[in-house]
Amino acid sequence: MTRFQKYAVFHLSVTFAAAFAVGVLFLATGNVEAALGGFSLLALVGFGEFYWRRVGRLPLEDERDEQIARQAGTVAYVVFWVCFVLWGTGLTLSFAESGEVPIVYVAPAVWVAAWLVIAVRSVAILTINARGA
Repeated sequence: MTRFQKYAVFHLSVTFAAAFAVGVLFLATGNVEAALGGFSLLALVGFGEFYWRRVGRLPLEDERDEQIARQAGTVAYVVFWVCFVLWGTGLTLSFAESGEVPIVYVAPAVWVAAWLVIAVRSVAILTINARGA
């Protein structure tokens, strides 16, 4: 497994840990706002950079890995924008009669978006790499 794949696996494991933490906190408290604290585990993605610096270089090793990173980023942001538009349209349609959307439905969008982009990008990296593109 290359460093770039390890980088993607690390990010993917952090996103799974964050999703698990959100689920556990929601089951324990029954409160959506309290459960959002589980997304704080996404900060561990930033600590991966300290490891790669300690190793001596960033995980992008050659042109192939850079191309895979660009393709994975494109896939992640396409998925993000599709989900973002669906989320916004769904909220608009759901609360059209009252004319206002409760903040409890808007606030998680930032955390879910960050989680979604990191997870989809990591899966795309591993998929494209395995496909041999």
